[in-house]
Amino acid sequence: MPLKTMLTTLRRLALTVAPLALIATATPAHELSDNRATIVLRDESHLTVTLHVTYPDLLFRMLAPAKGFGPFLLEYSTMEPARFLQELLRAQALVERGTRLYGEDGRPLTLTHWAWPDPAAAQALIRERVMQESVDPAGAHGGLVEVRAEAMASHTLRSLSIQFPAGMQRVLVVAYRPTQTWVAPGERSPSLSF
Repeated sequence: MPLKTMLTTLRRLALTVAPLALIATATPAHELSDNRATIVLRDESHLTVTLHVTYPDLLFRMLAPAKGFGPFLLEYSTMEPARFLQELLRAQALVERGTRLYGEDGRPLTLTHWAWPDPAAAQALIRERVMQESVDPAGAHGGLVEVRAEAMASHTLRSLSIQFPAGMQRVLVVAYRPTQTWVAPGERSPSLSF
């Protein structure tokens, strides 16, 4: 093989292998992408829960924490869609079972109507993360999504507590009851307090 051909082949190989080596040592994002949850009480007994999570990190922690983040990203970014869907449903079930609301009396409140990102969009986020890790491993933090659920209590809620699965790590919880007021067309609203 001529020297020029060998050098071209080695350059191509280096361009292919170097990003993979960086991805293999990738670690999940932290601090900047801490998980958050927003709990809103509506109509005395209706709760909406919105989780703000970095999806690739959450899936890694729920499905394969012993594997290493880089190998996880590579495997799940290239996984066949049907198998990826199975894995995604498994992760979602773990989060749904592990996220629990308790009323002030200690009784559990059932979370229902879970809304998750589309499987194709979820895999696209993982592929995006692979690209970010190969270009700028220190700056790779993408994939923030919202996951929603609801709960209805049989009585007026004054307080509650929430528990998350260990794989979510720490979660910043924001809870509030919105102030609601009707505003007539063309009129100014009453003063809105925060």
